[in-house]
Amino acid sequence: YNQITTAGTTHLSNVLPYNSSLTHLNLAYNPIGTQGSNQLLTALARNTTLTHLNVSHHHVDSEILVALSTTLAINFSLLEVKFGKHIDGFH
Repeated sequence: YNQITTAGTTHLSNVLPYNSSLTHLNLAYNPIGTQGSNQLLTALARNTTLTHLNVSHHHVDSEILVALSTTLAINFSLLEVKFGKHIDGFH
């Protein structure tokens, strides 16, 4: 949709820890890649307002799923994460 890449997720990751109003973030169909996903998950570990994250329709690998589990162990406000059907290694 918006063609947000790893460079865009760098900017998002810099502001997400300080966000006090954004509750839903839809990054579906954006080529953020593994590095961008990791940046976002690191930032989300320090965010307390985001409740819904949509990263569907781009490939997510097992490395991202491990990082997500680490983030969810710390971030209790994130209630829903949408991946869609593109989780590499899982069918």
